[in-house]
Amino acid sequence: MPPKRRRSSSEPETAVAAVEDQNTQKDFWDPFKRYYGSSRHSDITLYLGPDKVPFPGHRFILKARCFHFCINEVHAKGGYVLYFWDHPVGILKLMLQYIYTGDYNIDLGTTNAQAEFGSLTDPLKIHSAVSDAASTYEYGVEGLEDICLAKMKDHILTDWNARSFCQNIRTIFKDIDFDHPELHSIVIETALEHAQELEQDPEFLSLVDFTPWFTRPLMRKLLSEYRAPNGSLS
Repeated sequence: MPPKRRRSSSEPETAVAAVEDQNTQKDFWDPFKRYYGSSRHSDITLYLGPDKVPFPGHRFILKARCFHFCINEVHAKGGYVLYFWDHPVGILKLMLQYIYTGDYNIDLGTTNAQAEFGSLTDPLKIHSAVSDAASTYEYGVEGLEDICLAKMKDHILTDWNARSFCQNIRTIFKDIDFDHPELHSIVIETALEHAQELEQDPEFLSLVDFTPWFTRPLMRKLLSEYRAPNGSLS
């Protein structure tokens, strides 16, 4: 079995630049974060999801960050309103959190999580749903798809245990509604890094037997790891 790979740490100059960039980003978003979910200076009411859950908004921030707000707000008798019909409330709130703060965080431990996310309990599927919302013509929230992809990769790499990894394989390789082939290589690399543990796991071995879309690239990668410089298998 190939040895585990070590991810190289950042060079000092790169690390300093990254810290400076984070500080700059933090300073930029600080004035806006306090307005997320706040009725302070709110001048528009957003109605989220099929149940039209009201959510306070701020037109200047929303128009600057999302094309949808520029064309779809309505001036009603009680003030400006905007309707989001086509996604669960939890997904829309995460998108709004990103618009206001430059990031979002999933918390499935809240009392209203089930009502807001419905059947979505898999973090990968939640990130994917946020990405899908961001990519639609109506919303077009710049940068959010990249954030979602980074979070999906981080979930695969850091939230590690055999059971959750097997669930990730099912989601990424078997769920027809989950369309992120760019994650395939991350899953294959992670499987090889944890091969010693996974080869003892019955659930994983069953997936290897019955998930050819995962097994084929896994075997190709495994063979390439053992291939000698002259092209023969070592």
